[in-house]
Amino acid sequence: MVYLNVTRGNCVWRVPMDRDGSPFKVGVFVQLSGGLGGPDGLALDEQGNLAVAHFGLGTVWLLSPTGEPLYRIRSPLGLGTTNVAYQGRFLYITESETGTVLRVQLPTSGAALYSHT
Repeated sequence: MVYLNVTRGNCVWRVPMDRDGSPFKVGVFVQLSGGLGGPDGLALDEQGNLAVAHFGLGTVWLLSPTGEPLYRIRSPLGLGTTNVAYQGRFLYITESETGTVLRVQLPTSGAALYSHT
């Protein structure tokens, strides 16, 4: 499974991959609303939940594997939430307006990166 942010469309696509590596049944995973931008950085946790940095809203959404919002993490500094990365149970968030890296502890660790499997 591949997730693809579509910033200008303010949505995230779900791209299932066939065994030969070709995509099929591509569709909208989640349609976001609000903000001055759209989804930017993405990161998965071990349970398949997707963290989505929502640029222009100062928010990171944590979505279940079915697209249900589990958490809304709001930046205390600005609206420029641009990227996310896990280190264990900590989610690091870049906030581009202030050049700050924020950190929040979540109940589930991040998934291993493809390059580390």
